[in-house]
Amino acid sequence: MNSTASLRVAPRTPTLARLHPALDAPPSRPPRAVPERFLVRAWMLVLAWPVSHGFLLFLNWRHWGLVRGEATGPQSATWLALLLGLACSVAWGTAVAVRRRGGAQVVHGRGAAAAFLLTVLALALFAWKGWALIPGSMQGWMLRPEVLIFQHFSLLMPLALLAAVIGAEGGAGPRIVWFGGPILFVLGSIALGLFGSVIGLQFPFVTVLVVGGLTAFGVVCAAGALAGVRSAYARARASSVGALTGFSALVALVAPVAGLLLNAVIPFPYSFQRGDMYLVAVLNGLLLTLPFFAPPRLHRAVWLAQCALFPFTAYFFVVFLAFLPFFPLGLLALGGGVLMLVPSALFALHLGRIVDGFRLEVRDGRRFGVGVLAALALIAWPAVWFGGALADRGRIEHALDYAEFPDLRPGGEEVPDREGVGRLLNSLAEFKAGLWLPYLSDAYNAVVFDGLVLPSAKIEKLHRFFTGEPLPAPQFPRSAIPFGGGRRSASVGAMESVPFTPPPATARLVSVAATPSVREGVPVRQVRVEVGNSAAADAEYVGRIELPPGVVVTGFWLHIGGERVPGRLFEKRAALWVYQRITHSPEIRDPAILRHIEADVLELRIFPVPGQGSRLVELELAGPGAALDAVRFDGTAPRPATEAGAWAFWSGSGSLAIPAEVGPGPVVRRPFLQIVADVSTGSPFREAEVLERAVRETLRANPDCAGFRLMLASVVCEDTERAVRGRDETLAAIRGALGRAPGHRGGFDASFALRSVLWRRHAEAESASAGASPVGLLLRPRIVILSGQAEVPAGDLDAFASVYPDLQGFTVRDPSGGVREERFPWRADEGIRLARAGSRFALLSGPAGFGVFGRGPETVAESIEVWDAQRSRWVPIAPIAPLDPGSFYARALEAQQFERERRMEPWRARGSLGDAVGRSAESGALTASTAFVVMESQSQWESVARASAKASGAHESLAMGAAPEPGVVFLLGTGLLTLAVRRRRSGNP
Repeated sequence: MNSTASLRVAPRTPTLARLHPALDAPPSRPPRAVPERFLVRAWMLVLAWPVSHGFLLFLNWRHWGLVRGEATGPQSATWLALLLGLACSVAWGTAVAVRRRGGAQVVHGRGAAAAFLLTVLALALFAWKGWALIPGSMQGWMLRPEVLIFQHFSLLMPLALLAAVIGAEGGAGPRIVWFGGPILFVLGSIALGLFGSVIGLQFPFVTVLVVGGLTAFGVVCAAGALAGVRSAYARARASSVGALTGFSALVALVAPVAGLLLNAVIPFPYSFQRGDMYLVAVLNGLLLTLPFFAPPRLHRAVWLAQCALFPFTAYFFVVFLAFLPFFPLGLLALGGGVLMLVPSALFALHLGRIVDGFRLEVRDGRRFGVGVLAALALIAWPAVWFGGALADRGRIEHALDYAEFPDLRPGGEEVPDREGVGRLLNSLAEFKAGLWLPYLSDAYNAVVFDGLVLPSAKIEKLHRFFTGEPLPAPQFPRSAIPFGGGRRSASVGAMESVPFTPPPATARLVSVAATPSVREGVPVRQVRVEVGNSAAADAEYVGRIELPPGVVVTGFWLHIGGERVPGRLFEKRAALWVYQRITHSPEIRDPAILRHIEADVLELRIFPVPGQGSRLVELELAGPGAALDAVRFDGTAPRPATEAGAWAFWSGSGSLAIPAEVGPGPVVRRPFLQIVADVSTGSPFREAEVLERAVRETLRANPDCAGFRLMLASVVCEDTERAVRGRDETLAAIRGALGRAPGHRGGFDASFALRSVLWRRHAEAESASAGASPVGLLLRPRIVILSGQAEVPAGDLDAFASVYPDLQGFTVRDPSGGVREERFPWRADEGIRLARAGSRFALLSGPAGFGVFGRGPETVAESIEVWDAQRSRWVPIAPIAPLDPGSFYARALEAQQFERERRMEPWRARGSLGDAVGRSAESGALTASTAFVVMESQSQWESVARASAKASGAHESLAMGAAPEPGVVFLLGTGLLTLAVRRRRSGNP
């Protein structure tokens, strides 16, 4: 009789009619597992075989592309054999599934036994020697052995489990063979190893045999749990309401809660000690203990709720799948290892309830609508989770854009919901301090942060900025759980980081020599740098290179074993992260990196510099000759010195060079006082008396200033007036400001305020200089910040060096009157020159008189004028030759100009990092967003390319990190170590 034909409600009493199981087999026939032969249907075969193996093939292909540059001959051959074997397995599995779909009986006992043995053998071999596939220099960070092993166990185990289910149900010989064979195999292998040690012989593959036997036994036990629960569920369902309720309560409620309680004592394989885990486990168990209700609406509500919670059950089933080989050890060592089979049993019960409920729902034959409802219920929880993660991504990106890439124009952007941002940052801090959950934590990190990391320090900074309050200490979610001893495993923050111990930076500069030349009409210097190490051990060289404005780096080489290896340009954060990982590798490698650390300062790192040895690097520098001669390496000028020639030029991108020999001399701009008052939450300068006194004292301390302006700064920056005020208008300005201060909430970020001041004052100066006299550009701000904060970091202001080349820094005055000076990260020149082309202006500085025109409707033309301060008028200069737009130097200046503009006007640059990196790489010129990197092997190049692509596509405020999956070896060690510590604490031997 078809099982759907037995759908009925026994008419005993009204109460029993509502509670009696609606699916029960006739008493004359033994109950059958429901659904019949469900696990060997075509779609289940597809999931367990070709899909799983195909995904593993894809992962291994990526791994092979990463390691092939450093793999030895045997490693390469093994990788290729592994890829070929997986490809054949995918093809075979697809053919089997297709034939099964056509009705052919291709999944039989012998086939299941063969698939089981082959998969177990592959897992055993990988657990034994999987780490040997990874070159030693890559095992610490590029590709971790535990990650590789974890992936293979997770994706090969489904086929082994499916085959074992067929065997456990009697489809391939006696069950005693399936369950007893692996144990006898393990015992025989151990006996063989002991016998070999006694007689002095070492038998090969003993480890493989032991691991294979343990794996086989664990898989068979899980398969037995699946088959047993399905069979017991069918019997209980056909028996009575009490039997079904009792059985369901045992499997779905008692066993999971007991497993969570044991997990509080022994966090193996992971720690799941979170309050929401207990809550959902209890709710899921209660739903599964409910009987089949006769009223259609009530039945449908319960059934859809069970479907909605099925992802919770499936999650634990998938997580524990890779750890089935530890089931025998769990029985012996951990005491409660039988609970490792609870996810498998719960999976079988939950799946049976869903399928039975579906059969009841389609009693009238309409399957499509019911199937759609079931599908919607099954994806409801993942969809809500994914939608919440996307919402978090949008809110955090809005907050990061406002704080890190702000619209500096007055009233240019609405402040995000500060309270909402504060709650989000609190939850992110708790997420980072909370437990790392397999798959879920990584998935959340991938959706919200593109697989990168939002550092804890930045979360704290953002929270202070938007709320004005310090970030509360994260409350660990387990603190409210009244179970267990408070033990926990790795947090998300710990899993995101990779330990790094920098090598000793004791190498020093030995010599630096330059060879002058001309390329496409542009002066070029080929600089050869030698660094040495007088110590006995290998060391790292870390040096500073000072570049005047107008000089660009267009080439970089590292000498490795007599070969001159050229550098490549990648995203700066990713390049530094890869460089640091390589220098931390146990095997000596040969990386070098060149990157901007300040506006006109580069950092050069080389590793290793051998003990009592030296290394060579070369750089190609291009720019005006006078600027090239001012380049310094650790304060040393390249030798031999060259004779600088006056070279004037302009480029279509807006760059301009007019040396001192051409045109009028420099101008010393008169300062005006720019006061920035910190009026954030809790600031003393929100008080009228304190603010007025501080402004008066600041004016007295700066008698040479022409006037002053006042800005109120917190989460918004507001100018109190639109022009410079006279010194005698102090009181009126303060009174005007006091009415606005109470509206300012949130914290104070000096970098946010400084960028607002610098951009607004320069934009106003250019607008005021449109007439015959550049009155606005003849003034420069002298910035004084009134703040009670202990630290006032300026942040990244490098781009403003081109419009404030004569600005040295700023002053910080605290409420008590204390004063300290802070410097900007560029070399300031007292005198500058002003150039004009139409309505566009440039401030020229440095030995070459280099500057950059601001935005404007006109293109730079040959008719360029320079301001003559003595005669107070613009003076045309002789025509200047333009650069060829296709020349290497013009393209380099264009890439730098794009970088400069996107940093000066950050609201226009959101999401432009990838474009900036691409422009730098195409031009071959170093910019503030990129770094020159030299690697030794193809694997290292592949690693930095992947990291660069990942960083370039994500938000610039995020940092590189690592969140690899813990491997089985690591987690087994964690569990055993936890057990040992607990026994030691309790005094047990």
